[in-house]
Amino acid sequence: MQLFSIGLFELNRDGSRKKDKQGQDIPTYDNRDIKELARVFTGLKAASYDFEWRTSFFDFHGTQIDFDDSVSKTYKTIPFVNMARPMVVDEKYHDRGNKELLNGHIKLPGGENGQREVRKVSRLLVSHPSAAPFIAHKLIQQLVTSNPSPEYVKAVAEKFGSEGDMKATIREILTHPEASKPMKLKVPLFKVTQLLRAFDINTPERRPWMIGTDIKETTAQLPMAAPTVFNFYKPDYTPHGPIEKSGQVAPEFELLNSATSVAWINMMYNWFFGEYYPVVSTEISSSRKNVPELDEDNLFSDSRSRMRPDFRYEFQLARQKRFDDLIAHMSTVLCGTDRCQVKDEIKETISQYPGEAAYVVQTVAFMIAISPQFAILEASA
Repeated sequence: MQLFSIGLFELNRDGSRKKDKQGQDIPTYDNRDIKELARVFTGLKAASYDFEWRTSFFDFHGTQIDFDDSVSKTYKTIPFVNMARPMVVDEKYHDRGNKELLNGHIKLPGGENGQREVRKVSRLLVSHPSAAPFIAHKLIQQLVTSNPSPEYVKAVAEKFGSEGDMKATIREILTHPEASKPMKLKVPLFKVTQLLRAFDINTPERRPWMIGTDIKETTAQLPMAAPTVFNFYKPDYTPHGPIEKSGQVAPEFELLNSATSVAWINMMYNWFFGEYYPVVSTEISSSRKNVPELDEDNLFSDSRSRMRPDFRYEFQLARQKRFDDLIAHMSTVLCGTDRCQVKDEIKETISQYPGEAAYVVQTVAFMIAISPQFAILEASA
């Protein structure tokens, strides 16, 4: 409820908080509601559990788990959970009593199986009056701007409606007039993904499984590895200075500090000058648990697992010494405009070795990738 549907406080359609007679924010739920909702999910578990970890006190590796066997649970460790299939409800552990929460917005008569109750509660949470503006605001923050206007939030919330029409919601987010003026800091993974796609950075076999540990160590961000349930940064975070004084927020800046800023520059240098691109595995392991081919040293020693960019077009421009065209092209690909803000600095740098096509292309890519213009998502001039 807090993170993915209705939020902590009741909202008006434009995302502003509703007030009680004393002018105070109105909580959307309390502890009683939490307890009632928890009853809905009783009996919920993974679809299957594969095998014990190898670190088990006893040698259970390869043995199907049975929590009701004679072995004390004290000696068992957490099993591998099947993450590829939806969770299921063990009905013998499901609370089949009637349930009511959110001031009667959710009423469950009882006697229903767990799967139907979970689905019904999900639909009712979506239809809660606060859900549309809450989700609208979060999506706009992620896709367009950190500080949407109330009118923008209301327009998107109206499209979301009481049934959660995501297709109409996304269309409104991207076609609303304010979408033509985006303004937000790109998160590191967006920058990484953009660079990988812009230059078709891939392996010879073109079926990579990116490991990502090097990216996480550099940027403090990796899918499925958020440090808390609140994601990598708080939605209301604001850095000290002009943004804070203006009463605005800039959530992604919570990931940006002196360490990650320098680390990003170093990583880009390693990418474009050291050809030390993200490590991947092009093999499919016969065992889902023991995957030695994911060892980084092994990957970098295997040419099939080495990532490479496709710079053929860029090399052509560099060999022809069409430096202005090269900079405009790469700026358009990475920044959405051919007006590169660091063009003068780039031209001064490549003038040292203008005949070295690889150096020229690497320099342009590197200097744009570390520029503020690339880091900020904003409307093209």
